[in-house]
Amino acid sequence: MAKRVKLVLREDIYKLGKNGDLVEVAPGYARNYLYPKGLAVPVTPGVMKQVERRREEERQRKIDERNKAESTKTALATIGLLRVP
Repeated sequence: MAKRVKLVLREDIYKLGKNGDLVEVAPGYARNYLYPKGLAVPVTPGVMKQVERRREEERQRKIDERNKAESTKTALATIGLLRVP
């Protein structure tokens, strides 16, 4: 059985992963399909740093979005029910 190849996806691929995911695939699939179409790049230390940075930015964006939603919830709760005349 052939060794699996680790790579990072550059686009969402059905049943494989989303953009930025680290996946393992068969070498032939990577060599013949993913690399030529530009759908994935091989894992290198530089690419891994970019992936980690992107994940951290996404995590921070979700935290900010959640905090904003909670503050909006609190503001609406203090105002009470809105009534239209």
